[in-house]
Amino acid sequence: MKTLKTTIFVLIACALVPCFSPAYAQERPNVVLMLADNVGYGDIGAFQGGEIRGMPTPRIDRLASEGLTLTQFLTEPGCTPSRAGLITGRHAHRSGLGSIIVAGTPNTLRDEEITMAELFKSVGYATAMTGKWHLGEEEQSLPTNQGFDEYRVGILGTSDATLYRRNMERAGLPAQVVDGAAPWIWEGDSQNGLTRVREYTVEYRKQVEGDIAQASINFINELSQQEEPFFLYIGFTHSHYPSVTAPEFEGQSPAGPYGDAIMELDYRTGQVLDAIEEAGIEDNTIVIWISDDGASPLTGPSASRGGSNGMWAGELGDGREGSLRTPAMIKWPGRIEPSKSNGMVSIHDLFTTLGNIIGAEIPTDRAIDGVDQTSWASSNAPTGKA
Repeated sequence: MKTLKTTIFVLIACALVPCFSPAYAQERPNVVLMLADNVGYGDIGAFQGGEIRGMPTPRIDRLASEGLTLTQFLTEPGCTPSRAGLITGRHAHRSGLGSIIVAGTPNTLRDEEITMAELFKSVGYATAMTGKWHLGEEEQSLPTNQGFDEYRVGILGTSDATLYRRNMERAGLPAQVVDGAAPWIWEGDSQNGLTRVREYTVEYRKQVEGDIAQASINFINELSQQEEPFFLYIGFTHSHYPSVTAPEFEGQSPAGPYGDAIMELDYRTGQVLDAIEEAGIEDNTIVIWISDDGASPLTGPSASRGGSNGMWAGELGDGREGSLRTPAMIKWPGRIEPSKSNGMVSIHDLFTTLGNIIGAEIPTDRAIDGVDQTSWASSNAPTGKA
């Protein structure tokens, strides 16, 4: 069913948009979208935090200085809702994903949704994803059934699932139950499906961010050699609980494990940016760096309370700005001047905006909540530009 739906969507889009309107879409830019996990507004140097809080973020700060920094970027109040809003351009309740997915419940990304990856596929892009998904583990919901050609170092659920085995073993639950709840790392492609690679344990969590970065680098090196442009979606896992890092980052931040995680996230971001530059595609690549939600400095597990939402009240999971207002930046050389904007932009807008930039047909048979923000590509200041 998904294949038929995608084929029909591609045929309609190609018929309606033969020349990739608007004009600048003819350049067919690559797009690399990096999504951090529960990073607060006040965690990043370009957003009131960074070195002053004992967790310097020089590579993310540099990215912000080279592009458009969005100081009023708004998400939804949880990992699954934000990711659903990002990938569909729709408020999460429309897709039944308004709360965090729990295994065994009917909440999952449905076959009938049109995803951002499918928009890119509809106009001839290669598509790939690495890292955290958190939109369901049913066959219909898998990234490779939702528009992505390939998926590597795949985390279908959440990072705190790495604690399930330990906690259930301590509770004395049967081995069969424990084994069934254990999370896995997945890899595969749209032709052959996904296969388990290894169990996603707390110990492996220490190296997963590095593996996500390396898989992303490999994709950049491979896809940059092809004729068609590409869309790469990178789902980083920092600074989601549990805050454990590669050994070289342990104890590096006076802010504790959370600060270590932010510093590793910054380093991994830099690795991806270096790969784009070294591949010679920097001038024709849109780079987007955002966080899905704010931090939980007050109510989260003790090891994750090093986060900061800056001046904003509230934290992860509630409806206030500390939860919903997160760091965001977009770099597009030659199209976006280094600047800051306090204009209101939501995570849903990326679906519509990127779709219009690449000349894809935005679906009209359903409610799309994302607003076209292609004024990014203009030298004129968008509303609210600082």
